[in-house]
Amino acid sequence: MLVSKELIDRLLQKFTGTKGILFTTLAGGFFPGPPYVFYPFLASFREKKIPFYLFFSFVVGKQVYDFARIPMEMSLISPGIALLRNAITVPFPLFMGLIARFFYRDMLTDEFFAKYEGGDQR
Repeated sequence: MLVSKELIDRLLQKFTGTKGILFTTLAGGFFPGPPYVFYPFLASFREKKIPFYLFFSFVVGKQVYDFARIPMEMSLISPGIALLRNAITVPFPLFMGLIARFFYRDMLTDEFFAKYEGGDQR
């Protein structure tokens, strides 16, 4: 493992607010691996008492940025189009994190999972 669990826990507790949104969005973009690696890692957020908007920013950053895809995209389509697509999507995860912070400012991940666990909650 390149980064220890303790370091990740410390960083997630340290960064909050806009700086935390930026950090977790970029961390999501740089997080390597396919979904079978990514989703168990996200399940570990369940026990951590971090703001929900940081969790949400991480997920959106992983899905939108995923910087490991850039070389593959550049080989399949022209490099200019691939870089343009990545440049256009830069602000999206940050805006989504700010919106999540507006609506879920006081909600922590353990509260979110406890509230919405078990299927469709209407």
